[in-house]
Amino acid sequence: MGGSTETAAHFGPTEEKDRMTTDTATTGHYISIDIGGTGIKGGIVDLDAVRIQGNTLRLPTPRPATPHDIGDAVAQLADELEAEHNRPVQSSIGITFPGIIQHGISRAVANVDSAFINLDIQAFFTAPA
Repeated sequence: MGGSTETAAHFGPTEEKDRMTTDTATTGHYISIDIGGTGIKGGIVDLDAVRIQGNTLRLPTPRPATPHDIGDAVAQLADELEAEHNRPVQSSIGITFPGIIQHGISRAVANVDSAFINLDIQAFFTAPA
């Protein structure tokens, strides 16, 4: 997936810097992405503490919001989050999607391109870049 020329906006840290010393490569830290109508937001989630660790990032939702462009934005956010934490996080990424998903297939969508309808969302977001 290609990259966008826009850099994700940073939001303030959710935890104090001295509390952010956990090694994300060996603990329950995962990338969380929220695909919304106006923005795609992401953060590193500490599943053990049930909280977002560090800064959250945001990119504007591409227009048109095609699968290719959304995929590129999600990949960019994941890359930027890993870079900000100076190491890769766990291989799983949690993604919220604005639509109805049935057995991995998108059946209805809101605020994204209709090309997402009947797309195998599960396969799309797990395909290697």
